Amino acid sequence: AWEQQQEEIRHLQELIRRFRSRPNKAAFARSRKKLLERMVPLEKPEEDTAVIRTGELLPLRRSSKWVYQAEDLQIGYPGGFARTLDLRIRRGQKIGLVGPNGSGKTMLLRTLTGLQTPLAGRLSVGGHADLAYFDQNSAALEDERDILTWFRDRFPALTEQDARHTLAGYLFTGRDVRRTVSSLSGGEKARLTLAALLESRPNVLLLDEPTNHMDLPARETIESVLRAYQGTLLVISHDRYFVSRTAESLLLFEGEDIRYYPFGYEQYMRWKEESEEAGAGNGIEDLRAARRLKEQAVLESFQAVPGKSHLPGELSTETLARDWRLRECEKEMEAAYAGALAAAFEGEEQDRQAACRRWTDACLRWYEEWST
Repeated sequence: AWEQQQEEIRHLQELIRRFRSRPNKAAFARSRKKLLERMVPLEKPEEDTAVIRTGELLPLRRSSKWVYQAEDLQIGYPGGFARTLDLRIRRGQKIGLVGPNGSGKTMLLRTLTGLQTPLAGRLSVGGHADLAYFDQNSAALEDERDILTWFRDRFPALTEQDARHTLAGYLFTGRDVRRTVSSLSGGEKARLTLAALLESRPNVLLLDEPTNHMDLPARETIESVLRAYQGTLLVISHDRYFVSRTAESLLLFEGEDIRYYPFGYEQYMRWKEESEEAGAGNGIEDLRAARRLKEQAVLESFQAVPGKSHLPGELSTETLARDWRLRECEKEMEAAYAGALAAAFEGEEQDRQAACRRWTDACLRWYEEWST
């Protein structure tokens, strides 16, 4: 719309220029001038400078199958806030950590990196795990070297051309690479830090709010980088769209529990909305899609390898999702059937009718899922 208006402005200006000095066309020129003056100018949109990575971004080496395994792991501070959880994180998983501030997300990442000692329980890190960790302190760069020199000093094997090419993939192009690191904004420093972390090609990447203070093209650029990344990823972000584009499963920090959800953020929101519309009304506690961490092994028994590896015998994500939904529907059917039996022997007529409706609804949900 802005480009069309600019073209119209140029057209009117040209008409005015051509006819304003002709007596027989002066009125026409004045009318075009009035049209131009009455035109409400549209705001020029920002140019989309995002760089979208299409190829794979491979780690330098492969980690063992299980990157993290924890049992009765208690994270927190002595005498203060603490949480206990069990988890297993498989090579290649991309997990988003979702929940309110102060719920323990950063605490978990710091524990997994070894920066914070667990209060109790067992935590083991798999073999050949090359960790890279990013938090807001990571981007607090103060350096008088220019961007290109700073980057090449970290990776001396890179030629200047290769370094420029890599930096261009993080939106540092042309003369930008001669700016001093200290002169960069917070978002630009975060971008540069992430460029250095990814260039080291770790196989485990732990990110705490990586896109804070970034504009839209920068967020889209980092999003495409993380989608191309083939290692294990755990990322904290309050940008829900960013989480939906980069994470394939979730850790939900709600209430007193940390729960594992084996599918993406968009599907989680759909199921949450469906649950609320169905009258659950109790938030995460009644959300059948949220699985306790100890139940994660059930899903992993279906898929022994991470997605996108295309190994023989691998189940697709959609097949896994359908199988998992059917299992949930079957559980609902069993619970509704047990309730119907109890109501048949002990409940009032109104209770029996309500129990029968729940049983019927559960059966219909199973059939709809099975028949799709």
